[in-house]
Amino acid sequence: MLMRWRLDLLSLSDDEARSLGVDVERERLVIVSAAALSIASITCSTGIIAFIGLVIPHIARPFFGSENRVLLPASALVGGIVVLLADTLCRSLLPMEIPISIVTTLISVPYLAYLLRKVAGGWAT
Repeated sequence: MLMRWRLDLLSLSDDEARSLGVDVERERLVIVSAAALSIASITCSTGIIAFIGLVIPHIARPFFGSENRVLLPASALVGGIVVLLADTLCRSLLPMEIPISIVTTLISVPYLAYLLRKVAGGWAT
């Protein structure tokens, strides 16, 4: 959340961001480093849950817009809801517990394939 304005500026082209006084390479390094450290620490404490971090922001963006001030907390909320629903499915589908990554993969891969096909088809928004 502390870097949300930086993310908004980096969503512009490099030339536009530079014209606004942003050191693009430095900002990318800072943001990627902070993201890598936070993701590594979260993954160490919770374990791997497949595709959630990749797909959830794309699911949240049409509903909440692309401004990171709103999108980042909304993605966290939507991600939590999806993981909660997936965990509920894991515990109730069969008499034995299914790993949550299987359910999240079954939910996420079709949507990810749709997004990739949309971008490859040239009608990305």
